[in-house]
Amino acid sequence: MKVCRFIFLFVFCFNFMEIEVFAQYDVMNSFSDYSAYLSKVADISCKKPKDFIWEKLETSYKTQSNWEQKSFVSFYGGKMQSKDGDCLILYSNLTAAFLNKAECGCTFIRRQMAYDMKKVSDEAYPSDLRYSNIGDNVIKITDKNVPFNADTVFIVQLPIKKPYLGKYKYSMGIYACKSGRVPISFKCYFTDKGEMEKRKFLSKFYKTIKYRNNDNWSYDSEKMMKVLHELYLKSKK
Repeated sequence: MKVCRFIFLFVFCFNFMEIEVFAQYDVMNSFSDYSAYLSKVADISCKKPKDFIWEKLETSYKTQSNWEQKSFVSFYGGKMQSKDGDCLILYSNLTAAFLNKAECGCTFIRRQMAYDMKKVSDEAYPSDLRYSNIGDNVIKITDKNVPFNADTVFIVQLPIKKPYLGKYKYSMGIYACKSGRVPISFKCYFTDKGEMEKRKFLSKFYKTIKYRNNDNWSYDSEKMMKVLHELYLKSKK
């Protein structure tokens, strides 16, 4: 009986330690993990833009805003920087915001967009948000050439008080949504030179991400956790 109890306690402690370590795993650690997660969970293909380098953004729960901590919005956990350093693209961590079925599509992305534009107080709640206050400086793309094979893509200029990382003076947000699918968002930063070559950078970036055509896709939280666990185990090999 004592042996059985010991075995039970050992297995329990081992599983607990694995869960603790798994909780510290971040899919943004590597681009291959992030790409695999998007493909398996959201059915979105994601490739690395040519001449860009991936790096995880160092973030912690303490440095996150109230809305990010409560999963009202996603935080940006990975960055893709052009080799010349004139363009920087931040990728949102989709595992951070636990979406429900009703928020797949454009509901969540509109909230993310308003938050990034600083149109809502961090102490407020999503129910307090009035989308009519977002403003008129939003470019909405819905034609047949919409990027990412999305239904709608919103492009907005984001406020920037001082150069990001000391050299990026220009910032814009790109927000994509497709009916019934997980929304995705990105922040782009440009130097003076990068701003002049913005179209070149964006054209290259738009070709790297695409919603696959799948009318049978549905958000599955259990599958999400399974994929995360598989990626975690892979990272330990």
